[in-house]
Amino acid sequence: MNYTRINQQSSAILLVSSGDQPVGSEVQLLEVLAACSELSCDRILFERGSFAPDFFQLSTRLAGEILLKLSMYRVPAALICPVDEIPPGKFTEFVLETNRGYAFRFFADHPSALCWLASLQIPSL
Repeated sequence: MNYTRINQQSSAILLVSSGDQPVGSEVQLLEVLAACSELSCDRILFERGSFAPDFFQLSTRLAGEILLKLSMYRVPAALICPVDEIPPGKFTEFVLETNRGYAFRFFADHPSALCWLASLQIPSL
């Protein structure tokens, strides 16, 4: 994974670019969360290709595990995933349901995702 800190308005966003090892497990997500902490970021933007193909197959439960872990750590995140790349069927329903919440959303482009992430009010613990 490749990490870059983006300062957007008063927010620090970790940009995760696809690398040799896309996120394909909870352990790899914890590495992303560690990078988030190291770079003093409080939200994450995943680019296309940042997740292993299993993420897009609900039967693997990877997407649910990742979203649960992000929620537990209170780190909002977004994924750049153009509509034509979203698998039809149950995963499309998952995307629609997920996009109603405030923990994780799917976006077609960077500007929309960055705008949403920057606009979030993250409560202090």
